[in-house]
Amino acid sequence: MRYICTSIVITLALAGTSLADTLHVDDDGTATFNTIQDAIDAAHIGDTVLVWPGTYTSAHPNHVIDTKGKDIVIQSKSGAAVTIIDGQGVRRGIYCPHGDAGEP
Repeated sequence: MRYICTSIVITLALAGTSLADTLHVDDDGTATFNTIQDAIDAAHIGDTVLVWPGTYTSAHPNHVIDTKGKDIVIQSKSGAAVTIIDGQGVRRGIYCPHGDAGEP
């Protein structure tokens, strides 16, 4: 009986967890997403949006990307020198309307 209860507890614990995904963004069309915003929109808590080299902009009047308060990681694959979020001098690059994940 003890082994059955342990098995049930482990099964329930695993059912409540999900593995984080990595969503790939490449502006030349070779990844799952062409824009950072599309990847953010599809992301879930704990996911990583991995952005390949390129210059990313938007037609949105106020910002290039909006994190939508999601607890995700947005990371450049090759660094800031080759991965650019460009507001073109008229919009914010990254909009975080709900602050950092650690804030209420």
